[in-house]
Amino acid sequence: MGILHTLFFLPIYNIFAFVSYFISGHFFWVTIVIIVVVVKTLLIPMIRKQNRINKILKKIQAEVKEINKKEKDPQKKTEQTMGVYRKYKINPLSPLLPLLIQLPLFLSLFVVAKSLQNEELNKDFLYFGGKFFSEIDYSFVFGTNLLSSENVIFAFIVGVSQFVVLSVVFSKNNTQNKKIMNFIKYMFTGVSMVLSFTLGNVMAFYWFVSNVFSIIQDVFLLKHLDKKEDQSSSTQRE
Repeated sequence: MGILHTLFFLPIYNIFAFVSYFISGHFFWVTIVIIVVVVKTLLIPMIRKQNRINKILKKIQAEVKEINKKEKDPQKKTEQTMGVYRKYKINPLSPLLPLLIQLPLFLSLFVVAKSLQNEELNKDFLYFGGKFFSEIDYSFVFGTNLLSSENVIFAFIVGVSQFVVLSVVFSKNNTQNKKIMNFIKYMFTGVSMVLSFTLGNVMAFYWFVSNVFSIIQDVFLLKHLDKKEDQSSSTQRE
């Protein structure tokens, strides 16, 4: 059926089926929460590294601005800017890595969600001959079904959570381009609402849970870990 089907769709499909099998009541929304928490937890070391890089980027902002003022030639400007990144051993694309890692999961989940909207869990797609198969409960709060689509309430909740996530992220950025930041924040909030409405409840709920965990992770967990690390570094220097 294709390499993408084998490498991404089938593993994700089976992970959801396997986790749902061992959950009391076989609730699909609980499976989504568990998988998001596991994925986000595994990404903590990478996200912490990204935060350290962001701190360094703030420090070298003055050098980059100085290059932009002095150098008019675009090619030389790019070369000198990249030289600054090399001096501090920073890859300017590294902040995108956590997103790129999660992208296959997100796209595979979209395909899985679409397949589930057409039919129940298909034993033909399951490993081990469907041994870990259970009738999954797709119901959610207030009689909502995760397999349905075009839910305005879900879309609105996702939009609000996306707005909070971007507000937290941009609050760390001391850039003077506040208008651009606000434009990006409102644009992505609107895009997340439209996509959540059109892609269906499974994707909307996954997106919402992912955003909530990102907020908890960023505001509480990572801040606590970074604070402990800074204290440890200060103690070692003394």
